[in-house]
Amino acid sequence: MGVACVATSVSLLLVARTNQHRQNQLQQRQQALSNSVLGQQGQQISGSVLQDMANAALSNPDMQKLLLKHGYRVEAPQTPAAAALEDSESSTNSP
Repeated sequence: MGVACVATSVSLLLVARTNQHRQNQLQQRQQALSNSVLGQQGQQISGSVLQDMANAALSNPDMQKLLLKHGYRVEAPQTPAAAALEDSESSTNSP
């Protein structure tokens, strides 16, 4: 029984060490990708995709729920008239 416990412990240590090594390799690859041109383009593309999803969510409640579920709050953009009215109100209320 004791030999089985020692063998199991040794095998678990080897598996943990192998997993740690693989995780370090994956992190290095991920860092290299994010630092490369592809990573920069990916960030630009993901921003565009998120903006498109936000625009779609304005008329699609299911899309709005999906974005909210993942921490993105979508609000309707202000019309130019509403923005101008807000600006004029803030300038008249300023001392």
